[in-house]
Amino acid sequence: MKKNNVTTDLDSRIGAMLRGESAPVPEDKWFVRKTMNRLPSRSRRLLSLPEILAFFIIITACAAIIVREFRTMVALPDPAEFSPWMLLSAGATALFATLYLTIPLLRRV
Repeated sequence: MKKNNVTTDLDSRIGAMLRGESAPVPEDKWFVRKTMNRLPSRSRRLLSLPEILAFFIIITACAAIIVREFRTMVALPDPAEFSPWMLLSAGATALFATLYLTIPLLRRV
């Protein structure tokens, strides 16, 4: 692609005019053009709002299941009839949801 000499000359003259009118840049040994490279990276939120909401929904549901299963167990005349699988799975889910929330927090410290 060929450059238009008239446009190039005009650009050069405008650039020279702007450089001549601009104030001199103060010297500062701490500031360089690559300042953005020296800045620390932006810290990301540890947990997002949907993750926190999902955690509280899971914990609430697991707590409801655990309470319901305990009531069922207490109401049974023979405790041997009780099957603990639902109670254990709700407890395990609550445990893993809590670990999912706390492990990123512990890594930050």
